[in-house]
Amino acid sequence: MASKGQCDPCTEQGTSSPAVKFCSDCEERTCFKECKKFSSLKRYFRCNGQCFKTLTGLMDGTNNNIKKLEDDEQTILRELQNVKENLVKQIDKLEEKVIKELSSIKKEKEIKFKRNKTEIGELKAKVQEIHEQVNFLKEHGSNSQLFWLCGNRRNKFNQLMFELKR
Repeated sequence: MASKGQCDPCTEQGTSSPAVKFCSDCEERTCFKECKKFSSLKRYFRCNGQCFKTLTGLMDGTNNNIKKLEDDEQTILRELQNVKENLVKQIDKLEEKVIKELSSIKKEKEIKFKRNKTEIGELKAKVQEIHEQVNFLKEHGSNSQLFWLCGNRRNKFNQLMFELKR
């Protein structure tokens, strides 16, 4: 589109040329041939300004990304701490449960072992009594008395042997 009026770059340089074209990038009227060198210089500055603006936007975006990264790190660290605390609580509960079960099992076993100890003590006393009776008859009695005692105590002795095997 031809534009009426003077070339804007030439006018700025102090010369006068009729405008033949309107540059939509520069938003200026130009004579095109005469101010081609001025247009490219102006385009360079405009591009440089646009680059600066773009780089500023990129810098701002990068700064925002860094801040978001730091915020995300803090959020993740807090969440990790919460998970850790929950795991520790679960482990503590499990430990408490195992300790209670262990204590209960220990008490049951202690009762059983004490009962066994008492029974063993009673069996030992009965065997000791039979042993003393046999030794007494060996030293002071006759063979017939010893034979009678062994026959008489056989059932009791067999019962003791059965209890020992349990």
